[in-house]
Order: sequence, then structure tokens, then C-alpha cells
Amino acid sequence: MQGHEDDLMLHLDGNNCPKFNASLTQAWPAYEVNTKAKFGDFLTRLGQLYGTGSQMGVMDGLNACEYLLWAYYHDVELTFSYVQSDIDSCNALTTSYYNYYLDVDESLGYLAANQYLKKLLDSLNTVTGHVLFHETPFFKTYLRTKHESLSLEEAVSLGLGDSSPRFYFYVTEQVYMRMLLSGLMGKDNRAQYPQIFQTVPKPSLQFAFEVIVNTDGTKTVAAHLSDVDIVLGGCTNTKGCDINAFKQYLNKVANMDVPTVCNPKSHTVKQ
Repeated sequence: MQGHEDDLMLHLDGNNCPKFNASLTQAWPAYEVNTKAKFGDFLTRLGQLYGTGSQMGVMDGLNACEYLLWAYYHDVELTFSYVQSDIDSCNALTTSYYNYYLDVDESLGYLAANQYLKKLLDSLNTVTGHVLFHETPFFKTYLRTKHESLSLEEAVSLGLGDSSPRFYFYVTEQVYMRMLLSGLMGKDNRAQYPQIFQTVPKPSLQFAFEVIVNTDGTKTVAAHLSDVDIVLGGCTNTKGCDINAFKQYLNKVANMDVPTVCNPKSHTVKQ
């Protein structure tokens, strides 16, 4: 199990990825203008609900919606009254903010998703027998945290890297989970199935990826967002994708040295 801020795979921000942060900042003015045009009346409504006396700005509106949605989904009584249309509008505003992040990450070649995609490819290569588990970066990371006293050779000799874990469990913020999903689907499938990213931003949202061994010994991969089946990159349907076709897609996109791309200055060798 890995938590939200364990590494660049699950969390990018201005501290660990200046490039990603700079791209978000650059894209913000256009998003802000479009959002004011689309949600102007609702931002005024939020000002009325919260008693500001004026139309809220976009970021203030997003923060107000975060609090309102938290209260709604946890049955917390507030000092003001709201209606279902306020919740629906908050969901739509929040989803637009998530998609702003997705657009930026897609323009960067799935920078935020790249570490996860590389680790997933690594895992699939062990499933198809192309890489031994003890040869993978994940095993070396796992070894360092779980068996610090052993060298890699000692761990291998003890059989610790003979088989990979049966499942991985990750926890992250919803916006980052959606970026991982965007990277898994790819640009064409995201454009073809935009409804996937209109999913209501509830407090808890689950995404699952699985490898299926068929009765004839072939392997397929499938993914699900809650109860919705996902079309993966390199694939054309939601009922499972040939594992090798999906690996070909991952090989095309999961190819970044993320720490260097995020902060190239810190990796520049002084002459």
C-alpha cells in the first residue's frame, strides 16, 4: 500500500514538480475566464449563500463548493439553506476544475501519470514473463523499505523476489486519481468517452485495474471507475483488452524521467 504523498507517482505540486506547477499557472487565466462565463450566475449564488454580498471569484467558489459538498455528503447541517441545484452546480464546477488539471497533464504527455504508468508496465512485464520481479524498480524500492538490512543479492537468494504481489493498493486525492485514469485511457479514448470524467466528485471514488487470465491461457486487462468500465489506451472496448496491446500503448507514453522533467535545473551537472 502506498499513500498520497509517497512519491511523484501519486502527487505533483509546486514543491516536487515546478514544471507541472508552472504549466498549471500558465493555463489558469484561460480556465478562469471560461469558468466565469459558464458559472457566473452560480458564483453569484454562492456569494449569496455565504453572505459575501458579491459574486465569488473562481477559486473562492471552488473552495466554497468543497465545503458545501463535504457538508452535503456527510449530512452536516449548515447555517444557511441550499437546494439540490446548488449541489449539482458545485459538482459541475468541481469537475471542470479537475478537467483543467487533466488538460494540463495531457499537454505535458501525462507527466503526473507517468510514474504510475511506468510502474504498471513494470508489473505487467512480470505477469507476461518478460521481467523477473526481483529485477523491477518496485522490488528494489520495496526491499529498501521492508528489508533494509539485506542486500539485493541476499534478498534474491532468500526468494523474496520470486513472485510479485497479487495486488497493489494506492491512496491519493481525487484529482490525481483522475489524472492517472486519463493517462491509462490516452488522448483518443478520453475524447471519445468524456462522460467518464463527468463522474460526480464524491468524497470517495474507487478506480480498479485488473489482469484477467482467460481459460485458454491468454491474458487481458480491464479497468473500472466505480461501476463504469473503462476503455484503456491502445484498446477499443470496455470488455477487456489484450495485455500486449495495452503494453504497447504504455511503452509509448510511460517513458519519462519524471524527476528530471519536473525540475531539470536540479539535475543539471555544473561544468
